[in-house]
Amino acid sequence: MSTGSLPLARRVCLSVPASQDRMVAKALGLTLDMVMFDLEDSVADEHKSSARSALSDVLPSNRPVASICGVRINSWNSPSAIPDIEALAGLPANAVDVIVLPKVEQVSDVLEVERLLIELGMGHVRLDLQIESPRSLVSVEAIAGCSSRVAALVFGPADFAASMGMPQLTGSGFDESTGVDYLLYPKSRIAVAAKANGVCAIDGPYLDLSDIAGLARSAATAAALGFDGKWAIHPQQVELIVEAFTPGVALVERAKALLEAYEQGLGDGRGSIRFDGEMIDEASRQMALQVLARSRRLA
Repeated sequence: MSTGSLPLARRVCLSVPASQDRMVAKALGLTLDMVMFDLEDSVADEHKSSARSALSDVLPSNRPVASICGVRINSWNSPSAIPDIEALAGLPANAVDVIVLPKVEQVSDVLEVERLLIELGMGHVRLDLQIESPRSLVSVEAIAGCSSRVAALVFGPADFAASMGMPQLTGSGFDESTGVDYLLYPKSRIAVAAKANGVCAIDGPYLDLSDIAGLARSAATAAALGFDGKWAIHPQQVELIVEAFTPGVALVERAKALLEAYEQGLGDGRGSIRFDGEMIDEASRQMALQVLARSRRLA
């Protein structure tokens, strides 16, 4: 897969610990937008080498059903990063589409990884970059635009909350007592930086598997901010996340009706018209076109 040829749908990415053979085997058969085998946080230090070897054994003959196959390596400044990349370099060219690089804090992190990928003959592989700290956030615009290899920015809510000293343990950022999402600012900045540089914006995982309402709220918020998708950490989260990032029938039909009404108004010589109780103009038309374009891409 050449750079720039990734599938358009990035609604859900299922994160799977590469050290868990049963989970890896199950993930290989799931029809998803993206599956990501993790060599970083979900793998204990003493199991990283064996997880790397196990993944290298599985992927050559078992390309996932998912449209995009990703692997999250360890951070560039860790001793495991180069061995991770070298192991992936030994796989067939079609085995891995995306390397997820965690804890990116500066442009040089990305460029060093890119240099190694080219050196090892992995010029086809794209990069998803995780934004997980205050330092990474203040450099996010430069990070997003530093290489044509960048496919997406991925928010890491738990690491970001920890690095900010936020008094929470869930990584959701939402305070039930106040109704405030304290992670709205980093999410918004990441989404803007991604879209300004023509790459995808992907929200991080919702950690509480029992909180379905919280997951729905988190996914809906990310979609409303312009994110293209969200990570899942369990297959039971996938359907709800996909639904949140897929334009619903009612929204699509309203977009069609808005366009029809606006075109009729233009034919009558009007630049703005009243539609369903509100005034619409060219900006409204552009929003409707975007909804329909996204709906067609995901059909």
